[in-house]
Amino acid sequence: MSIFVDENQTFPIVIYYTQVFNEENILLYTDVSDTPQDGWKILSTEFCQPSAGVFSDILEQATVVNSLSHKPVLRTRVLRDMILVRLMKKWSVLNNEGFEVPINEQTINNMEIKIANLLFISYIRNTKLDAVLNAIIREEKFEARGS
Repeated sequence: MSIFVDENQTFPIVIYYTQVFNEENILLYTDVSDTPQDGWKILSTEFCQPSAGVFSDILEQATVVNSLSHKPVLRTRVLRDMILVRLMKKWSVLNNEGFEVPINEQTINNMEIKIANLLFISYIRNTKLDAVLNAIIREEKFEARGS
């Protein structure tokens, strides 16, 4: 077993979703789940593990310095989007011609928020990075109270 990350080695994350429309066929809301639901659509994805360099880069880009306290603050939206763009290698989203939609900032920014959030949370749980992020967030809160 290697101690180095191979971005070609991926693991699946599957989520389920349904969209509810009104009488005029306008989307009202989307429900999401990480467990199968009867009649719901399936979004299959493939993610890779983060290397130390990639995860550090993502954290740096997602962190800003609070202008009042001069303490670092983690921007969770940027963290979510960067993880999805950099670490999601494949998904089952197809365009009208049947080709896979590219995974990039634009497609992630246009994604339904509940779907993006569940993909992010599922990834963090699967990679056991929740403890790391909780420690970072706790440190931010501690720093903010201590000032």
